[in-house]
Amino acid sequence: MSQEVTECYLGLGSNVGDPVANIKLACSKISEAPAIDLMKTSPLYQSSAMTLEAEDKQPDYVNAVVKCMVSCPPLKLLSIVKSMEQEMGRIANAAKWAARIIDIDILLMEEVTWNSPELKLPHPGLTLRPFVLYPLRDLAPKLQLPGGLSIQKYADSVKDIWNTTLLKSPLNELIAK
Repeated sequence: MSQEVTECYLGLGSNVGDPVANIKLACSKISEAPAIDLMKTSPLYQSSAMTLEAEDKQPDYVNAVVKCMVSCPPLKLLSIVKSMEQEMGRIANAAKWAARIIDIDILLMEEVTWNSPELKLPHPGLTLRPFVLYPLRDLAPKLQLPGGLSIQKYADSVKDIWNTTLLKSPLNELIAK
């Protein structure tokens, strides 16, 4: 019996090395994964890093969101994206909000709600983070969260303390479909 295909949005972020190249490589890895069909990629955004302490200094993040069709259950998808992160050099079990070469978060999987120690869907920080909401809005402004408002409404009302700005990068044209 084949697995049902589900629309999914993944958030990508990087602030180590060449973040734009890291996002591009992550998109390549996603498009090569057997259970994932990369459909569309948002423009890139730059934002200040989220840190635990105000005095913690990190390079700015580059962020994007990709729309995919996936043919695996949520925990299998989580395993796939965590493997991609490790292949790219992300250190497993690093400090929360540490600088990272790549971060791949599962933001949404259609109407799926999931609550386990490993994964929560929709992503619990989704409606609070402009560096996720803005690129997601660019892909799917009318998309509604389960029982909530449209992504456009959330993006219009979010408080942006991370100075999220659209990057003018040639990568936007290279990976946006």
